[in-house]
Amino acid sequence: MSDESAHAERRHTAAALMRHKKSAEDMRNEPLAFWDLNLIAASPCICCDQEMSHVSAYPFHSSEKFARQIILWCELCGFGMVPGTSFPLDDYYRTQYAIENRRDRDLDPESYFAKMESDNPPKNLARYIGRARNQIRKIRKYVPEIGSMLDVGAGPGYALWASGAKQKFAIEYDDFSRKYLDYIDATIVDWDAVPRHRYDVVLLSHSLEHFQFTEVLTRLELLMNSVNPGGLLYIEVPPGGLGWKQYHYKHEPHTLFFTPEALQGLAQKLNGEILLCAPTLKTYNLISDIENPIYEGRKGQRLGNPRGRLTLILKKGS
Repeated sequence: MSDESAHAERRHTAAALMRHKKSAEDMRNEPLAFWDLNLIAASPCICCDQEMSHVSAYPFHSSEKFARQIILWCELCGFGMVPGTSFPLDDYYRTQYAIENRRDRDLDPESYFAKMESDNPPKNLARYIGRARNQIRKIRKYVPEIGSMLDVGAGPGYALWASGAKQKFAIEYDDFSRKYLDYIDATIVDWDAVPRHRYDVVLLSHSLEHFQFTEVLTRLELLMNSVNPGGLLYIEVPPGGLGWKQYHYKHEPHTLFFTPEALQGLAQKLNGEILLCAPTLKTYNLISDIENPIYEGRKGQRLGNPRGRLTLILKKGS
């Protein structure tokens, strides 16, 4: 390495350290957030209707926004939820989420989808492409030909692109994703304009865990009503049973934390036939690595691999 290159690398490292130091100082000195204890006590678990029994600090990784949040926990089903944020959540997803978490929205759409179609896509895209293709394979077991599909939290449209759907629709807050959705001819839909009996498939791929708890049931019922008879509501979320096991990867900006029991309880509140409600990976760890876990969980349903997924597939009746 030349002296000039070494000097440039040292300057780059020093600048990065200063940014991290400034970020840490901002998080330590951020004004406190306050929660109304009466409101918290009156918030039952949306999955099993029991009273929320515990509270913890939010396991933030780097975001200043989530450094002062809290999580309420249910000891019966292990579900966790942020009771509210000290900042407008919708604005965060509209303007900051892609910058803080994704960092893959700089390419022009043609180059972006060309990389997605390659046999060796970039590492930062390969995970999402693989996930989308796997989801579409499962969906086609029940709906071989997808006429119309709504992707909630579509991002740049990985799953819509992989689906081959004749009509593509998306609910997406992130302004940085719009150019990609336009490129694949996906129509943007607002929550207040979701129609009844319109879609063969409605997909929520790692988007439900970003909802506010007060809107979960209303929006899921709305989405079930939008599915055509015989169609599917497909939900995939990360494992979030932090009440019994410590997962060593960041959860921010998740606001809901699901266990298999919690997802099953939520599914039973929706008007649909449960085709699947289970962890995707069949690797379990029945021993908690938390000294005093708040719930025991159902035997054989604990994920040993934090990269696993919880999958729910509901079929709309005729």
